[in-house]
Parts: sequence; C-alpha cells; structure tokens
Amino acid sequence: SFTGSDTITGETTETEWEYTDKAWDDYLPGNAAYKNPTVKINGTQDAWVGMTMTIIDKTTGKDVEMTYEDFTAKYGTFYYDADGGFTYPEDENEGLKSLATGLNTGSLADQWTPAGNGLFVYNSVVEATTSAKALFNAVQINVGVHKYFTKTESMGTVYKYELDEDGNIKPETKTEIEKTSFVSSTEVIMDAEGNVVNEAKLPTFDIVLHGYAVQSNLTQVEATAELAKLAK
Repeated sequence: SFTGSDTITGETTETEWEYTDKAWDDYLPGNAAYKNPTVKINGTQDAWVGMTMTIIDKTTGKDVEMTYEDFTAKYGTFYYDADGGFTYPEDENEGLKSLATGLNTGSLADQWTPAGNGLFVYNSVVEATTSAKALFNAVQINVGVHKYFTKTESMGTVYKYELDEDGNIKPETKTEIEKTSFVSSTEVIMDAEGNVVNEAKLPTFDIVLHGYAVQSNLTQVEATAELAKLAK
C-alpha cells in the first residue's frame, strides 16, 4: 500500500505589509513602503518553494500586466536585505540606506533564481516551520513619477500650465496638450473655461505574489519544473 503525504503545506506571507499601519492609498512620489514577501512552510515536511510576482498597472482604469523591468523604468525601485538582520525603521526612507537595490536573486542559498513567467525559485530547501528569505524588503516610488490621465473620452480641449515655486499658475506657459500627456508636480491641467482637470492621477498598481511548494526529495532542476507547472 502507498499512502500519499499531505503534510507539505505553506503560506505566502509578508508580515510588514500585513501589520503596518501605513496604507498606500495616498502615496507621494519618493515614498517607500516595506513589504517582505516570502513562503513559509507550515507542515511537517521540508519543501522546495517558489513564488510568482505579477505587477498590474491599473492607472488607466484597465488592468495591464507589467514586467519587472517596465515597473522599475516607469514607477519605482525594489530593495532587498543583502546582509541579513534588517529591522524595519520608523523613518521609511532612512531604512533604505541599509538595503541593496533590486530583488534578492542570485546563486546563494538564501536567494531566489528567476525561472521565467514571473516565477522565482528559492535556491535551497526550506525546512518545516521556517521561511525562505524575502524576495524583497521595500518598494520606493520614483521621485520623478508623473500623473497620468485616467479618463479621456469625456474631456474637451485641455491646457497645461507650469507652476511657480509657490504653486501659482504662470499664465504665459499655457500650452494645448494631448489627452494622453503626463503631468509633473510642477504643472497643472485646465480646460477651456479655466477649470482644473482632476482626471490626472498618480499611477495605481498592484504587486501580487503567490507561493508554491513541492517535495524536498527532488533536485533543484526537477523542483523548478514542478513549481512552474503549479504556477500555471
């Protein structure tokens, strides 16, 4: 008789995101948020683990999947704890000084290897009741991120004005623009009647992570193939 084991169980966790009191419903360019996604093995069996990361751009009102490269080029920067022992600071931006730029990927045992299609596989078996090291520890929105129009179909002709250092409109800078243009923090958009147009907003996006686990008696190559099947 062969009895299958159902003791490979785990969960995707990101304790800093779940328990922080700083929501990101009203972020500003330059803000950093701490988010430490990983996979924890809850059962009694050790396991290989993988995690998928999907970034969804919701800025235009439609869900558009972004690559990691697109996100970092347009919107923000990821940071990870390279040395270990990182503690989350009260000052959000001060804490970034002790982190490295990018994702925790590489060839070390406590790093992740990209396996295609947004899947990352941890480089070592995760023991029962323990967690893999986080894929990343923080995300910071680029200081130069621009506002984008989220609704354009009902808008008439619009004009862009530059603002002076006190935030006042500089009339001589009036320029008619396309509805798909972006707006910096030193500009404002107005319609033909001089009303400020409010459809221009900072980017809205989701960072979605899912974790997977397979038995530890596989090679890393075999485990990667099985994790890729689960991730589909």
